[in-house]
Amino acid sequence: MSKQVSYSDAREHLKTYLDFVVQNSETLIITRKNNEDVVMMSRKDYDSMEETLYLLSSTKNRKRLLSAIKNEGKGKSVTFKSKKEMDKFFA
Repeated sequence: MSKQVSYSDAREHLKTYLDFVVQNSETLIITRKNNEDVVMMSRKDYDSMEETLYLLSSTKNRKRLLSAIKNEGKGKSVTFKSKKEMDKFFA
């Protein structure tokens, strides 16, 4: 669950909140009067979220990922010997 702080509090304790977000992989919601709230997150978590959204953006890829997750614990995993082999499988 994301922590919420006011804009004034975030401004006053910016370093503390920056460290909290990075060290705990948490998001921080900064509330603002009469303006839309803002979400603060680490660059690492942002990049991870962007990659996940990209991977799930294709219906074909999303179905394959969900199938792989379902089959992973059933001994139905696929192992690739090379990147070329993996690229061919997903083509």
